[in-house]
Amino acid sequence: MRSYVARWGGQISFAWLLLAGAALGGYLAVYLRTLPYPLVFDDISHILDNRAIRYLWHPRIFFESEYTRSRPFPYITFALTYALTGMSLSALRIWSLVLHLANAVLVGSLFQKWFGERGYSWGALAAGVLFLFHPLAVDTVVYLSARGSLMALFFLLLALHFHGRERQNAVSWLGFLACAFCAFLSRESAAALLPLLLWVHLLIRRRPLDLVPYLFPLLLGACVVAWLKLGYLQGAWKGFFNIQGEVDVRSFSDYARLSLSLWPAILQLLFFPSGQSIDHQISLPASWLQPSVLGGLGLWFAALFVFYLAWRNPRLIWLPVGWLFLSLTPTNTVFPLLDPLSERHLYLALPALAWGFGLCAEWWRGTAGRVAFVVLLLGVMAWGGTASLQRALVWRSPAGLWLDAFQKSPAKFRVAFNAMSLIEREREDPVLALQVFRSALQHLPPGALTYEEQDTGTDMAVAILKRLAASQGKNPSQLASEFFPDEGNFWREMLLLKAGMSEGGDWEGAWRKAKDRVGAPALSARARDPLWVQNSFRLLHAQVLAAQGKDALALQEFESVILPFGDTHFPYWTARVALGDLYLRAGAETKALRQYELAVYQYKVYKRFPAELHKRLYRAYEKQKDLVRAADALGEIVRVNPDDPVLRRAYAELLAATHSRHALRQFREADYYSRHAVSAQDAREFLRP
Repeated sequence: MRSYVARWGGQISFAWLLLAGAALGGYLAVYLRTLPYPLVFDDISHILDNRAIRYLWHPRIFFESEYTRSRPFPYITFALTYALTGMSLSALRIWSLVLHLANAVLVGSLFQKWFGERGYSWGALAAGVLFLFHPLAVDTVVYLSARGSLMALFFLLLALHFHGRERQNAVSWLGFLACAFCAFLSRESAAALLPLLLWVHLLIRRRPLDLVPYLFPLLLGACVVAWLKLGYLQGAWKGFFNIQGEVDVRSFSDYARLSLSLWPAILQLLFFPSGQSIDHQISLPASWLQPSVLGGLGLWFAALFVFYLAWRNPRLIWLPVGWLFLSLTPTNTVFPLLDPLSERHLYLALPALAWGFGLCAEWWRGTAGRVAFVVLLLGVMAWGGTASLQRALVWRSPAGLWLDAFQKSPAKFRVAFNAMSLIEREREDPVLALQVFRSALQHLPPGALTYEEQDTGTDMAVAILKRLAASQGKNPSQLASEFFPDEGNFWREMLLLKAGMSEGGDWEGAWRKAKDRVGAPALSARARDPLWVQNSFRLLHAQVLAAQGKDALALQEFESVILPFGDTHFPYWTARVALGDLYLRAGAETKALRQYELAVYQYKVYKRFPAELHKRLYRAYEKQKDLVRAADALGEIVRVNPDDPVLRRAYAELLAATHSRHALRQFREADYYSRHAVSAQDAREFLRP
């Protein structure tokens, strides 16, 4: 009898290893083809244009560059790759594949530690397989800019391994401390570690006193995260926080409704990942009684009930439910986020689904149950592999990626704008590009976009119209009328006026008629100015007057729109730069400087650092002999272009003139980059598969 059991156990072990090998083979078959996929979206600025990753052996740059100083760990992996292989897409992306595989192993081993028994655990294998093949992980793995999420979860899971179920000792505490530190330097999402540790600690029945040594590093890390998110919090507090370019959060009441309404969408994506997109459509619920808000409230009450049951009867079966809510609460409820449905946040929740699936495996007992579960596991691998492959194929080109997003969020302008520009650039299909743009505008009343989006989008459409018109022998205005035939439509009139800027004729007369034709249409709820339409026309008029050299008239138009808003945030804030330029040309340097300062402040709220605007500030401060603020402005430029020795030396000289103790260090940095700056002709600079 004993030999029979041993032989049967060996067969089970062999089947376990066979399934694990099949899972690894399937994973590689799905993801290895993604290695040479092109850079997309933020990858360009975070990797291709990020000078910091060129200087691995001079690590100070990681804490000075705007891109890397808050999350240095992911960029160290980019720097290592660059040092070894240069701009090789496959080498850059192989890290992500290894990290996701390592996370799957950690998810399975944590399941074994918390739930499993000695020996091979079917539940651990099931948890690891579901995590490995879940289609929602594809965007995080393929998108290089999401590296921070992979690393944050890796270190988070490793920290919980050190916490474990055994009694604490110096090794477990130091290991936990090191992993928590690495997680916080990988991404702010590691803030989830604090509530997750409390939850795990409760469920494994440790003494409350045992938790104290672990809390200090986590609280310190949470303070760091709050500091990193300070700009977002200030923006929300002041009432002009912008989420994904489509939702203006004007109060914490707005943000609370939005956070609650996202939870049903989050659960839907976790269980039906086919709706995943690089950019989701998000809308702000008008009231607390809307179904999405009530659904979110219901989910929270359900979670609190589960927590109550866990408190009364602490069983590890409640851990997946707690993980789901506690991993997403800091990132999707506490801190205002620009992209709350982003892949990098949902990735943190995937272990909860994996452990829930693993628990199901532990319930299947007996030979028949194990056979049935193996069939189910193979089915999950087939479903996950197929769905993951389909999602991965979307990433083959930037145009395909944004067209997929456009199909899922046709009313989102940023998606339409990116799809339009990439279709025209990659596929050289201006007709399809304009059709995408027109389709998006059909959903958007005036005031639905920020002024910057409205201005940039119509400029791009006019540029495409002009190229298409040149190829067809037509004028741009005629073509614009064909694509946008509804006379009196705000978007049509703006396009016609912009298309007619360079065509001569009676532009002023056309402008007056367009204003009259559009009249006062219904505005979007996002519009903060009841005169949005007329002010948009007036700002366009001001741009034309400035281009014609009629500075006095242009200044009058700009001031009539901008100055009534005072120094607070207002809908046309990007126009402050043009107004500042006009003031400067008119010799009103103090007024110009004030407009530049306000524009810089509002750019910073959205984590943007336009170098040209900082250069204007630098020149203005230098002219006023305000060397301290001139150095600050030049320092912002240095952080975006950290390996430019000329900029470094100028910055060092300004610091020296202000008797700053940092001047000597900047002189040393300038000397270093004058000798070691990476040339544009360096072999590592050339992007290749």
